[in-house]
Formats: sequence, structure tokens, C-alpha cells
Amino acid sequence: ALRSFVSPPLKGQSPTIGLPDLIPALQTQEDQISKTREWRAYTSLIEAWSEFTTILTPEQIHQKFAPRLVKLISTNAMLPVKRAVLKTLVKFLHTCKYAHQRHELAVQIVKGLSRGKKFNQRLMFVELCYLVLDKFSKKFFKEYCFTPALLLINDPTPIVRIKSSTLLPHLKSQLKMPSDRPLLQQLEASSRRSLMSERNKDVLSHIQRAVIELDQGDVKLDSEPDPDDRKRDEEQNMFIVREERHDHHVKGRTSLPEIGSLDINRKPRKSSLTSLSDTSDNHSGPTGRARRKMSHAVMSLSSRRTSNTGSQSATTRRASMPGPQLVDVANKARKSSSVKLKSVHK
Repeated sequence: ALRSFVSPPLKGQSPTIGLPDLIPALQTQEDQISKTREWRAYTSLIEAWSEFTTILTPEQIHQKFAPRLVKLISTNAMLPVKRAVLKTLVKFLHTCKYAHQRHELAVQIVKGLSRGKKFNQRLMFVELCYLVLDKFSKKFFKEYCFTPALLLINDPTPIVRIKSSTLLPHLKSQLKMPSDRPLLQQLEASSRRSLMSERNKDVLSHIQRAVIELDQGDVKLDSEPDPDDRKRDEEQNMFIVREERHDHHVKGRTSLPEIGSLDINRKPRKSSLTSLSDTSDNHSGPTGRARRKMSHAVMSLSSRRTSNTGSQSATTRRASMPGPQLVDVANKARKSSSVKLKSVHK
């Protein structure tokens, strides 16, 4: 239903809102539903917000809706609504078109959930880890979720320790040797410490089960190919690469001169000798032949100058000056041209 309010973007243009007051109307609707107990309608509305990635611009999502969803996780008490909010935020992260916006949003979500004062927030962080494992690459998970998930093993709430213990085998599957050896050592030390210090029987049984799975799991090498991880990495960076290429293309076009500022009809300049020869070829009268003789005389004189540049004697200096031969040739050419012009007039 939201797509009916939006005009489809043209080719090469960014998505634009067809109805100017669509965003305030959606925010007002969310405020009204949040005051009721209609969690089904609330969940449907939040799930519809995940389609904003193809409708709104990245700035509108990052400024108008992402902060409201981050705040909604800690304030709303309905579990289905929280899960819908978490899935929508992961969708925003996955389709984010700017790297700095993705980093800011990821840090905000991870800190707000993993360090939340309520145990419900920390439980939602465990669910966030499973969503990130499914959608993002190993590099992204290790950068944002690995260390906070490892710290939850020592959480003061037993249910949080039970949920976080199920993540131990998945944490090991995200590592590669030998580049991730320090992370593997931290994982083994934390699991061993929690196994020895845990006094709750229920939590201890879950940790023992997780440690057995952890020992049976294998760690891949850096040299081993991982097509699934490569596919997830390409998918999460596809929108960012596309946007960076578009920005680079726009910057390249703006750096070029405008078409209107270029003089298309301007011809290249010619040297004096080529222009002289062209004019002599175009004129069929006596003046053209006279100019041709003068150009040949100039060319022969210049060749004589270049042949005698090696010596620095006084005779070569006198020879380089315009001599009487050039004057005689010029006078003869002028006389012949004037005589022929008179005959033509007659």
C-alpha cells in the first residue's frame, strides 16, 4: 500500500516521494499505534517499513526512521514488535548505500542491545547475532558482533548466559586461521572460564553441550575458498559499490568543461609556411605564383642557415643575413606579377 503513494523513480534518478507529507503521516500513525495494545497492527506497520529501502532515500531512512526503530527496541515491551523492529533494522543495514551510515547504525544497535540495562535487550542482541550470521559476511560479524557476544557468557542473568552459550559454535565457525588466532584463543579461554566458574546447573548443562560442539567444530584456513561468505560479502557491498560508482561518475562529469563553452567551429591554427602554401594553392592568378617563388626562396635560405650553424665564423654570420639573391628574386617576382596584372586588366 505504501508504493501507491510513491512515484517510480526514472532511470538515473534517485527515489523521490510523490506525496510530500508521507513521512510525517507514517510517524504520526506509529505514535498512535504505540499507545495501544494492537501488536498485530504494530508488527505489520514495522514490517512494511522494511520496504522503505526501495522507496526512500538513504538520508531519509537514516535520519527519520532508523533512530525511531533503535529507540523502539528499548521502550516497547511487546516481543513480536521487537522482533519486527530488529528485522527491519537488519534490512536497513544490509541495503545501506553509504558505508559511514552503515557503521553508525551498526554501532548504535550493537551498543544499545549488548550493553542494555534490561536483560530483554541483551536477549535481543543474541537474536541480532543470528540475523547477522544469516545476512552478512564473516568480516562484518567479527567487526561488530564477535566481542560483545563473547562478553555475554559472563552475564549476571542466567537466561542470557544460556542463550549466549548457544552462540559459541557459531562464533568459532566465523574464524579463519592463522589470521584469527587471537580471537580463537579468546573464545577458548572464555568458554573454559565459564565452564569452571558456573554454579547454575541449567546454565552449566548448556555450556557443557556448547563446549562439546565447540571442540568438534573445525576452523577454516585463510587459503580455503568460501563461496557462501563471498556471496554474502558481495550482496552486502553491492549497494555501496553502486552508489560510489554513481558519485564518482557525477564528479567526473562535473570536472569536464561544458559543451556550450567549447568552440566547435574553431579550426586549428596553422604555421606561417603552411598558410602561405595554402593561399598560394588557392589563388590561380599571378600573385599566387609570385608568393610561391618567395616561399621557395625562404625555404632554401632557411636550409642554408641550418647547414652552417656548426661554425661560428664571421663568414657564416654574413651568410645568415638576407643577401642580394633574395632581394633580386623578390623584385623579379613583383615585376612579373605587376606586368601580368596589367595585361589582365587590359
